[in-house]
Amino acid sequence: MKTSIEVMPLSPPRLSSDVPQEIYRVLIGWASEKWSINVRSTCISATPDQHLQAVLASKAQVATRPEFTPTKSITEINESDLVKALKARPEYAYLETEVTNAGGICRIAMVNLEEVLAFQPLVRIDHLETRQLQGSISDDQLYEICFPARRPVSADEVTVEPNPNGNGYTISTLDPNIRVMPLYSIPGAPDGIVTQLNYPSSSTPFEMQLFSFPLLRVPNYLMVVHYQDRYIMRNGYTRAADLLSQGIQTVPCMLIEGQNPALIGLRQGMLDLGTIMSARPSRLSDFWDDTVTCLFKRPALRYVYNVSVNMMPVPR
Repeated sequence: MKTSIEVMPLSPPRLSSDVPQEIYRVLIGWASEKWSINVRSTCISATPDQHLQAVLASKAQVATRPEFTPTKSITEINESDLVKALKARPEYAYLETEVTNAGGICRIAMVNLEEVLAFQPLVRIDHLETRQLQGSISDDQLYEICFPARRPVSADEVTVEPNPNGNGYTISTLDPNIRVMPLYSIPGAPDGIVTQLNYPSSSTPFEMQLFSFPLLRVPNYLMVVHYQDRYIMRNGYTRAADLLSQGIQTVPCMLIEGQNPALIGLRQGMLDLGTIMSARPSRLSDFWDDTVTCLFKRPALRYVYNVSVNMMPVPR
């Protein structure tokens, strides 16, 4: 018997006036030439060679920069009431367990976003007007931006439909933080759950073991990883770039320490570890440098999970 889960972001559909469009800034000074040309062509009309020359000019701009020099981007903070309340949340425990299982340790600290490196090659910017902060911001407000409180997944955020052949479900959502995951991949969860089903006509319960796929909203904290001599943004790119655009440089984060590169959170489609550890790596602040970025437009995505069970008889 084979149990599988597939994640299928429906991307990229054709541009259509009926589909909401999202606008991003992209780090073409570090991304691959082919991808950068495709990205740039969504907002700028030019020949392939003209796009290539613009991309190469961005890479040449990166090459003129001084080599990376390690700096201390972190300021330690006291165990305030705000920090104590944050560490008592279940989502903090979720992330702390995930980090510990990967061989790291974590704590709350202040980070200078200007000094943090970036491996995610794009951030969304078309919603900046709705995220502008009005006047001064309190510590409570800043902590809520950097460590948003958990919200249960509501029925209007997901669509769940049985598969036509009756062997599973298809779940879809517009929120990339709402995910379907095997139970064993959730930090601290058991591999399986033994449960009992009581039938009214039976004198004893019917026992079974559950190998489930929970639906959850993963914690969306602003996270920075200290790896070797570098501080690298792991999660919270769009919020961090927004804060920088508004002149807010020093913010609280969950700081992760460890020598396992898996702690960085690199994924397919991101800049690779070699780029981040190079002599001239990309920084979070580079998203606002026109000489090494361009705009990118794409349709809004829907994230589709297909969970299915299929019997596969095989030779012993």
